[in-house]
Amino acid sequence: MLRHPVLFGAVLFLWHCGCMDLPAGEKAEKTSPPTADATDWRGKLELALDKRVSVDFEEQPLNEVVEYLREQAGVTILVDVRALDDVGLPFDSPVSGKFSDMPLRSVLRHSLREFDLTWTLRDGALVITTPEEAECCMETRVYDVLDLVRLNDQSAPDEYDYHSIISLITTTIAPQSWDTVGGPGSIEAFRGGVVISQTPDILGQVNDVLAIFRKAKKIAEEHTCNAPPTVSIDFYEDDPAVVRIERALETPMTFDFVETALHDVAEFIATKCQINVVLDRRALDDVGIGDDVPITFRANDMRVRHALIHILRNIELTWVCRNHALVITTPDEADDMLLTMAYPVADLLGKKLGTDMFGDPQRLASHDDVIDLLTSVVAPQTWDDVGGPGSFEFCPHIAVLVVSQAPDVHGHVADLLGKVRRHLAECQASPGTSVAPQGADATRLVIYSVPTAPSNTAQSSSVKSAPKGSVGQVGDAIAAGAPLAQFGGMGGGTSGTGGVSVQVVIPEGELLTLIMDLIEPASWRERDDVYARAVPGSLVIRHTDAVHKQIGKLLGRLNARRPAPSATYMGGGGGGFF
Repeated sequence: MLRHPVLFGAVLFLWHCGCMDLPAGEKAEKTSPPTADATDWRGKLELALDKRVSVDFEEQPLNEVVEYLREQAGVTILVDVRALDDVGLPFDSPVSGKFSDMPLRSVLRHSLREFDLTWTLRDGALVITTPEEAECCMETRVYDVLDLVRLNDQSAPDEYDYHSIISLITTTIAPQSWDTVGGPGSIEAFRGGVVISQTPDILGQVNDVLAIFRKAKKIAEEHTCNAPPTVSIDFYEDDPAVVRIERALETPMTFDFVETALHDVAEFIATKCQINVVLDRRALDDVGIGDDVPITFRANDMRVRHALIHILRNIELTWVCRNHALVITTPDEADDMLLTMAYPVADLLGKKLGTDMFGDPQRLASHDDVIDLLTSVVAPQTWDDVGGPGSFEFCPHIAVLVVSQAPDVHGHVADLLGKVRRHLAECQASPGTSVAPQGADATRLVIYSVPTAPSNTAQSSSVKSAPKGSVGQVGDAIAAGAPLAQFGGMGGGTSGTGGVSVQVVIPEGELLTLIMDLIEPASWRERDDVYARAVPGSLVIRHTDAVHKQIGKLLGRLNARRPAPSATYMGGGGGGFF
């Protein structure tokens, strides 16, 4: 039996190449002449990577795992022994993992992650190697993106929007792997396409992102005036394994764990829900958590999603859906396992979304408004513009927002967009109204114009502020219904003072105090949706129609001026995007 790893690898390589004796039929198949298409071997390997396999390894040597996967996939899989030697990784390192009905591509990602290994396509074979070696074997592909960069059918080449597509790819797919930030990968625009040099694994992810982007683009084009049938699109939305995981997370179950090892908890959930559950052992080792850490948790009829949150929070772990599996990992690693989804938002753009606090039509909504809304409301600290892991990209002419975020944040994004669309539907059903409930309790904003005293210290002899205590006197007089001639009003009345005619001006602040003291005094303190402020020359007041009516009567008796701007019902707030 061959024990030396280098020799074993060489023999394995020769055997795959058909240079060693094989049974006649098998030898004839292995030594058949190559096809005329020189790139056919890549196509076969790509198809094999999408082939679904089921494996169950428990401390199995890496070389035996590779051999088993070769038999399952029916293609040549080799191990770069020299690269493993360079990093001190034995060829027979033990591998553990259980995967059911999972694409070979995902099985390799999960299995090799523990050893910080990857794979590449090289010289007719799928080669397991180190990331450093994979970067030395970059592959170059040209992607036709004319349908995504052309603004319209009449657009000239110098008008094509390559920037949005390039930014989309480099910010959502392995951001640290591009040459703009010191990585090995590169991307350039060229005559309706983009030329990308990257590892085969990352190139596969480019295919995925462009696919969901095109699907979202089509939906956005078909639903420019009404809400799309789906809030978001992801590449795996129709994948049976992913559908099973999503359903399983919403399934209620009974849990009864007492000092149960974490790997047994994972096995229990995987068996009961019939999904793939993977422990990210490399990440757990980095923080000193073993897969045998004891778990105690009891719950009846609780959703799996909620149970996982409670179970993992106690040991400072979390979970994500990644590569057709539910992966238990650390929060830091979860930040690097983001899910990319596309959101068609054409129906939210280019519309006047109601009126502002002054009753004027709002400006047309733009994609910046949508992005600002999402990043300020949904998990604000998790976006890259404030140092978080999440990112977004938008192509204005396509009206699709592409977001890379944690699965739970995507849930909140979808929920918020759903609420916004329901709001717009209500506004369209009742034009001229807003979201706030109408009725006697609804508030509106009114700006009252009042004359002010001169700002200079030396006032005119014919104009002076009301003497201290005059507000109270005015209030008493109004309450009693007495005439206000002795104060001369606010708009030019006179008072007799030694035969001199004097115009009395009540300062805005004192006038506002008067209003709040006389008209529904309790409401100004108890209601959260009312507002009052005195500014030079004006009073800005939000209150109910009944209170505004009383304010009008009061200012009328004081001979103040009140404009008649259109009022808008805005509940307790005003302005903004929605």
